Amino acid sequence: MKRILATLGAGLLAMAICGCGNQTSAQKNGVAEQDNVQSDSKDQGDDVYTLKIGVVITDTDPLYAGLQEMQKQAEEKSEGRLKIELYPSSQLGDTSEVIEQAVAGANVGTIAGSSQLEGYCKDFGIVMGPYIMKDYEDCLKLIGSDLYSQWVDEIAGSGLRLLSFNYQQGERFMVTKKEVRHPEDLKGLMIRTLSSELPLGAIEMTGATGSTLAWSEVYSGIQQKVIDGCEAQISAVSGSALTEVAPYVAKTGHFQMLSGLVVGNAFYNSLPEDLQKILVESSIEGGTYASDMVYKKAEDYERELTEKGAVFTEVDKEEWAAAMDPIYDKLGLRELKNQIDEILAE
Repeated sequence: MKRILATLGAGLLAMAICGCGNQTSAQKNGVAEQDNVQSDSKDQGDDVYTLKIGVVITDTDPLYAGLQEMQKQAEEKSEGRLKIELYPSSQLGDTSEVIEQAVAGANVGTIAGSSQLEGYCKDFGIVMGPYIMKDYEDCLKLIGSDLYSQWVDEIAGSGLRLLSFNYQQGERFMVTKKEVRHPEDLKGLMIRTLSSELPLGAIEMTGATGSTLAWSEVYSGIQQKVIDGCEAQISAVSGSALTEVAPYVAKTGHFQMLSGLVVGNAFYNSLPEDLQKILVESSIEGGTYASDMVYKKAEDYERELTEKGAVFTEVDKEEWAAAMDPIYDKLGLRELKNQIDEILAE
């Protein structure tokens, strides 16, 4: 695993620093327009640059620990010239709001998943397809591919710099007020998922109704019976104490929650070249640290939640995969899925 992560890091570093080498003229012009936006990243009267990273996760989440590692690495390697400020629990806004600020030229960044990035590259959304990747090894294969490189180029053409995409938040489970074992057990329930056509459609293939309630409102939404549950990775379930209001956790593993760190081109291009490299390197190192911690802490989370009354249920993943698979045909994504299947089979 460490060898794969090291290889991945080198590849991601090269892609992030080289940026959008395959952009069209129109894309380059778009980036130039974004770069004209004034950024307040540079402190007045000195050479210190500040990046504010706002995330929806809490400060107890393993990904937050990865960001703290990134913060440490960036400030040490730059000898204090690159400062990272961290804002958990949606202090700077929801993920989409922080992304909009970044594209507009603010010195902000965030951890974003494929559902947020598909607005800048439509095909990126398939990363959140049901059972498209079975584990983290598959995730690393995909983001080391030429197909992923094309996606990164397309995103860069829209004014957004993807520094890394190796922050693994874990596989996602169904978290509900009643016990769920089979896909049909969700029929008639309102389940919160990501605000993207593919995960929404996959959830609705089971007979459930999808909801895109903001993550910060999920706990109260379940408590007030606005929704009947959600789907999420175990670290988020623990961090938000969701089993207090929805004690049943079906270990479906239907989505692999892979994320990355994004900043705006305006901020990135405002940095001296050596700080650009340090920022990318530190981002990748933070992702590696966070992903290792996710897997190390998964059993601890399950044990702790079980002790507090949560009920974890093993399910037949093949049954769930079969129920959700038709969404690829419904959305015209079968060809792209087949392409990814070939990459993962290599």
